[in-house]
Amino acid sequence: MSKTRYQQVADDIISKIQRGEFEINKKLPPENELIEEYGFSSGTIKRALSLLASQGYITRIQSVGTLVKQAFPKREIIERGEILSHTKLMAKAKIKLSTMILSKGKIRVSDIISTARMSEIFPPDTDEELIYIRRLRKGDGQPYTIQTAYLFPNQTPGILDLPDAEFMGLFELYKKRFFKEIVRVDEKLRVTPILDGETADTLGIELGDIAITRERISYSNENRIFEISVFTDRPEIYQYHYSISSDTTKALSQNQLNRVE
Repeated sequence: MSKTRYQQVADDIISKIQRGEFEINKKLPPENELIEEYGFSSGTIKRALSLLASQGYITRIQSVGTLVKQAFPKREIIERGEILSHTKLMAKAKIKLSTMILSKGKIRVSDIISTARMSEIFPPDTDEELIYIRRLRKGDGQPYTIQTAYLFPNQTPGILDLPDAEFMGLFELYKKRFFKEIVRVDEKLRVTPILDGETADTLGIELGDIAITRERISYSNENRIFEISVFTDRPEIYQYHYSISSDTTKALSQNQLNRVE
């Protein structure tokens, strides 16, 4: 099925943003120039721009114009209770996603109790051990986030023996290997300076630059904590969009959310 004209325009503008022809935080050409360039009607161009705005690529500011906001689409939730994985999201946006495993192994919770919201889950004197997987993610060759995922060994037996290629999409891996589907996530966001030289170098930013730290707890279809993750995101290419719904069919009360013992 062929794409509509406004979708063709939107896809072309996205490609130009990702190639750097339209720079982030710079203005797009005015609508009359886009009409002339693409040879379509004003209505078609307006609809394409509305689509790009809804996807988070651009923002329209009165008396200023239309600014390029980011080169990657916003995160979104599709269908009731279904969380769109990051891998699927990037594929949908036609962005070439690559993942590099920086390190993986086991770690004691007592060594990380002050990070990743561990103190919300474990007592301070715990001697429990977790599996960790630290990944760098790139979109079209550009690094944009580092994720450290912490997992419970009794829920993910043998995961450290898997080849690196299996860790491209973690949500898909959890479903395929362990029959666990992530149905709810709870995230806290903080704006923090990067004080670790290795992290700065890996993300391609300067030491001391601002990044977004996301601390996420993910719950499985058994209504139990399955993954605890920390993300360090480059803020100039990553947007956060949250939607609050009155649909309570998938809601979980606090006393139901317990990790596997």
